[in-house]
This record gives sequence, structure tokens and C-alpha cells, in this order.
Amino acid sequence: GTKANEVAEEMFRLARATQDPKQLLVAHWVMVQTSDARGELLRAREHAEEGIGLYDPQDYRSSEYPYTQCDPGVFLLGISSQVLWKLGYPDQALARSLQAQALARERSDPCTQAQVSLFAPGVHLGRGEYRAALDVAESMMALAHEHGLRFHLRHAAFMRGQALARLGQFAEGWAGLGAAQSEAIAHPTPRAVPMVVNWAARALGEVGQADVGLDELAKAEVLMESTGARNGEAELYDIRGNLLLALPTPDPAQAEVAFRKALEVARRQSGKSWELRAATSLARLWQQQGRNEEARDLLQPVYGWFTEGFDTKDLKDAKALLEELES
Repeated sequence: GTKANEVAEEMFRLARATQDPKQLLVAHWVMVQTSDARGELLRAREHAEEGIGLYDPQDYRSSEYPYTQCDPGVFLLGISSQVLWKLGYPDQALARSLQAQALARERSDPCTQAQVSLFAPGVHLGRGEYRAALDVAESMMALAHEHGLRFHLRHAAFMRGQALARLGQFAEGWAGLGAAQSEAIAHPTPRAVPMVVNWAARALGEVGQADVGLDELAKAEVLMESTGARNGEAELYDIRGNLLLALPTPDPAQAEVAFRKALEVARRQSGKSWELRAATSLARLWQQQGRNEEARDLLQPVYGWFTEGFDTKDLKDAKALLEELES
């Protein structure tokens, strides 16, 4: 919340005054987390890149980074991969994620190795690579279980559940999704709440429980306001719109309101990947209403902004819809 941001800002100010590279690196490590949680994606990328620039993988000793508990370089590479995906660079995101995984494998401490679970599955999910997300999540679950890393085990289990749900194996996947969702609502944190509840709600919609999914999103929105979490705000409204269309009696008018809100938030945060998803959702709705020209005019410039990631699911879906709208 606000207090965490104030502490992070003060920590960064003090570290910058000392000009000690390791203290400054840890300050960037904190700032990228608070910036990402608030939906300040450009600021998060800036802190991640500056922190990575200060990091020397050959000079890492865990005793010098007691605050981070494990290798901050792996964390910075990992979180920057997620930020890059949100900003609309899915190929750069994957490259950065693979870099983080390679570095983690070089470390002997399980905590550093397990950090992969916090980021790599999410990047694969964002790119629509559900099987790859499942493989990484299951690998991280085994590692976390072996070394008693409960936090990482829960996170990896949630990622596994989401991957299984996206692969159509909802019953098996819900074990991880439901447990993570209950915990996120009971013990909300700015970074966890939006992702966990959003993804659980989407999964509910895909198995005919859109009304339950909408109830969960309503809880998430309240928590989003109380914690100051904005990193999943655009996604929340996009999922809400699609759930409203999946109700037994669809509500296209309110769905359009939700999609427009998703677009507004994504644009404010420079979240091009979220903007593309929301534009595709709204364009698809307009296509169903016979508003093809409006749909094309909305989606074409968003799709045209992208310079990479054309083999990812979101971009392929947008391209296919544009081709339908132009035919």
C-alpha cells in the first residue's frame, strides 16, 4: 500500500545518497516491485534496467544481499521479463526470462533457483505457451517441495493450476487456483491479489461459472482499492467484460463498458499487451453487432504498434480477427 511505497522511496533516496552499488541495486529491487504493483510500468522497467546494470553475476555473494534473501539479479531479470511482456514486448520478455532461468541454474541456493517460479510461468502464460508454463511450474514445485520453500511452492502450484485450466484440465487445475485465490483474499498483497483473483475468475468463466467469476472480481476490485494494487487492473476489466458475455443472459452493454475501462487503464499504464487484449475483446463484440468498421478502426492501430511477438497467441488472435473484419 501507500506505506510500502513511502518506505521504498525513502530507501531509494538513502541508497542513492550513499552511492554504494549494492545498496543501490537493492533499492532498485524494491522500487521495481512497488512500481509494478502500482501499474507504473515504465517506471518499473527503468528501475529494473538500472538495477540489472549495477548487477555483476561474477561478484554475487548471498551474505552481501541479506535483504533480498537470494540472488537479486535473478529476481530483477525475472520481474523485468513480466514488465516487458505487459509493455508489449513478448519476445524480449521471453529472452529476459530465459536469461533469469539460466542464471538461477548457476546458483547453488534453492531460494534463488526457486525464484524462477515467480516469473517464468507467467511469461509463458502471457505468450499463450501453456504447456511450457506447466512444465516450468511443475519443475519449480518439485524444487520448492524438496527444500521446504512454502511460498514458492504455493506460487508454483497456482501457476500450474492456471496452465492446466488454460489447457482445458479445469478440475485438476482448480486445486491450485482455488487455494491461491482463498489465500490472496484472506491475506492480500498488492502484487498477488490482482493476478490470482483475475486468473481464477477467468477459469471459472470457461467452465460455465461466469456469475461466480464476476463475484470474485468484485472482491478483487475492493482489495485493489484498499491495497493500491494496479498491476492487474486492465486485465480485471477485460475479464469482467468477457464474463458478462458468458452469462446465461449475456450483458453486451455492460461488457462494452468493461472493455472500454480496460482500454483506458491499459493506455494510462502503457500496457500494450493488455490494450491489445481489450481491443480484441471489444472489436469481437462489435463484430457480433455488425459494427465491423468501428471494430477494425479500433484494433488495427493497436495491432500495428507491435514490432515483435507475431507468433504469440494474442497477436495471432488479433490478426485473425482483423482479417475477418476486412473480408
